[in-house]
Amino acid sequence: RLLLGLNLFAIFLFQAANMGLFAYMIELGTTDGLKIKFMSNALGMASWVALFGALFVIVIGTRFGRTIPILIATLITALCSWLLHFSNNDMVYLITNIIIGITWAFVLPYLFGICAELDKLGQAAAMGGFASKMGLASGPMVAALILHDENYQQIIDLAVIGLIACAAVAFLPARTLDKHK
Repeated sequence: RLLLGLNLFAIFLFQAANMGLFAYMIELGTTDGLKIKFMSNALGMASWVALFGALFVIVIGTRFGRTIPILIATLITALCSWLLHFSNNDMVYLITNIIIGITWAFVLPYLFGICAELDKLGQAAAMGGFASKMGLASGPMVAALILHDENYQQIIDLAVIGLIACAAVAFLPARTLDKHK
């Protein structure tokens, strides 16, 4: 139960951090002087390219365990989120959004896979879906509560903290399953 609880919390944190930031991605870019057409194209391209994150999970599976892929991808997500402090550069905005999209689609299957592995009846996977939706709903709400005077830097910082916390929380469930592999 501890492992499942930690993993569910990791899913919540990952989704809340990512969605809290993503909900303001257009406003962040606008404040940094980027054009709507560029941002729309960048976010659309990032969404399509993000599919490669999930495909990469299919290709490598658990060959390298779960711990290393989750930690590396979550910390890359945190780094790219932090780099959005420099999103006034259109290439920084584009590349970080593409990488965040890829890692977003990469990490979630591993976290959901841990739920499935911890409960063969399927109830934990359903709880994983609930934790995911709670994170997707809570991230933008929290971001809205801390946003003042179009200062999106605070939202970036909070997302980075949430992602680092996610990596720390996900470590024990992933490592435990990797040891029993």
